[in-house]
Order: sequence, then C-alpha cells, then structure tokens
Amino acid sequence: MPVITIDLWEGRTVEQKRKLVKGVTDVVSKTTGCPEDAVQIIIKDHPKENWSIGGTLASEK
Repeated sequence: MPVITIDLWEGRTVEQKRKLVKGVTDVVSKTTGCPEDAVQIIIKDHPKENWSIGGTLASEK
C-alpha cells in the first residue's frame, strides 16, 4: 500500500486538493499496479512563515 505525503503552503481549496489526490492516486495506481483504494495520501498544509527557502522565510519572498 503506497503512502504519499504532500507538503504544501496552506491556502489550497478543498476542490484543488480533491483534484490533486485524484490525479496522484491515478498515476500511482497505474504505475505500480496497485488498486486505487490502496493508495493513501496525506496532505500537510504549512503556513509560509514556517517554510524557508535558501535561508529566507517563504512569507518574506
């Protein structure tokens, strides 16, 4: 059973997340041969002030 974790900046809508998990599930199922209902996806929303790129907070870019 594949478990996929997706880290994102917060702010995506439920509909965007719905499309994301459907698309990822389709690809993982097709490429691994596992059934779609075996694919588990965890979405972690992070505020930009908790994310750094190159030593600078993403909220400051």
